[in-house]
Parts: sequence; C-alpha cells; structure tokens
Amino acid sequence: MNILLVDDEVLVTRGLSVQLGKHKPQWNVVGQAANGECAINLLDKHDVDIVVTDICMPVMDGMELTRRLINTRPGIKIVILSGYAEFDYARQALRYGVIDYLLKPIDYKILIGMFEKLEQELTGSIMKIGAVEAAVKYIEKNYTSPLLSLTEVAEIANLSPPHFSRSFKQYTGDSFIQFLTNMRIEKAKQLLEHSSNMRVYEVGETIGYTDKHYFNQVFKKIVGVTPVQYREAKNHTKSSNI
Repeated sequence: MNILLVDDEVLVTRGLSVQLGKHKPQWNVVGQAANGECAINLLDKHDVDIVVTDICMPVMDGMELTRRLINTRPGIKIVILSGYAEFDYARQALRYGVIDYLLKPIDYKILIGMFEKLEQELTGSIMKIGAVEAAVKYIEKNYTSPLLSLTEVAEIANLSPPHFSRSFKQYTGDSFIQFLTNMRIEKAKQLLEHSSNMRVYEVGETIGYTDKHYFNQVFKKIVGVTPVQYREAKNHTKSSNI
C-alpha cells in the first residue's frame, strides 16, 4: 500500500513516516510534500493509494488538493489532518468524499487502525478487479456459445451471481448481458462486412444467436439498421471508393 504525506510541518510528516514504518514496514511512504502543488507533482510520478493531507498549507492548501484529487483521481483514498480551528473545513471535506479526518496532535493508534481498514478495502477491490478481468477473458473466449450465462461466468470468477453482477457493472460500466451483447454485435458487424459468403443467419449463429429473428431484432436495436441493411451500406461504401 502506497501512502503520500502532505503537510508543511516537516516534523509532522517525518513523525508519521517513522510511525508507519515502525508499525507496518510493508507500507510504503512514497513521499512527503510541503503543499498541495508538491503533492500533485509526486502523484504524477508514483502510484498512490492513500493521501494524508493537512488543511492549512502555502501555495495550495489541503482543501484545494482534495477537490482536485476527487475530480481527477477518484480511486485515491484521502485522510485530512485538522486542528481544532479547522474543524469546519474538515467536515466540509467529508462532504467532498474524504474518507475521514484526524485532529492534531495525531493519535497514531487511530491512524494505524484506519489504514488497516483501508488496506482491507483496497485488497478486496484488487481481488474483484482480478475476478472481473478473468470473467472478461472468459467471455471473449466463449461469447459464441448460445448457452453462455451470468451464472456460468460468475462461477469462473469465483463470485456469487449477485456479487459478480454488481462487481462487473462497477468495473466495466455495463451489465453482463449488455457487455456480452455489445461484443457479439461488434463481431457480427465485422463478419457482415468482411465475410460476404456467409448468410445473415449464419453470422447470427456464429456469434451465439440461434434464432435469426431475435438476432435481427438485437442488431437493429443496437446498430440502428438490420444486418442486411448494414451489409448493403458497407458494400455500397466499398464500391464508391473503387
């Protein structure tokens, strides 16, 4: 787990780095920045999981850094360091999506406990991503099967169907059926354009649709024209370019 410390008080970042290294040597403090601008420069050079930032700093304060990170690097977890006088700012940061805030002087036991929870969350996310990547590869290899189902792919990903469905949508942006359908239709478009010897129903069967009427219906819904119209349009374009 990679951590970036941001505070204009060198003793604070140095103390945090020492404490983190003492309790969890496997955690990697990739850098210590004196303000938000320096932090962004370090973020461009390192993969960072967690940013711990003070609020009041010169050049770019912690609130502006937080706003930028949430907009440009939403995957990074942010923890705010706050003095009592900055408590209202800390609460505002929580509305931005900051994980939590800690009041100075820092209680290192609380900080370590917070990081351990974040590490578990990050590990779970990495495992889900790996499961989804395995699922995508399986779909790419087996999309031609008419019987390919969410339950079958979820089993390959070693997740329950509901859990797999949520994770798949979260990381691909599409539901399982949307992803599978879009892949099949893209393959159909390629075959219609480049395999003139194949009949339309054969194209449908090749990509996993045994019912030609259903294939026509799905294709038109996504592409906007029927498979025949799509092929004719592509052939006309090729003839016009000769």
